[in-house]
Amino acid sequence: MWQKLERTDRTRLGVAGIGLAIVLFVAVNLLSGTLLTSTRLDLADDQLYTVSEGTKQVLAAIEEPVDLRSTTPTR
Repeated sequence: MWQKLERTDRTRLGVAGIGLAIVLFVAVNLLSGTLLTSTRLDLADDQLYTVSEGTKQVLAAIEEPVDLRSTTPTR
């Protein structure tokens, strides 16, 4: 097998390796995008972007729907 590998054009082998790496990268991203949709991770200092229990209770107590609008202009 090693003799066949030595005879193979290294450029073709390199291109095949890069192509396989790209396919693997896309496959991992697609799988993680579909399987981990509800997974969230707050890596900010002191859980800065995590909603506290008090905030969750206040939001749960609101009986009417809340509309959020962005103040930044859209393009």
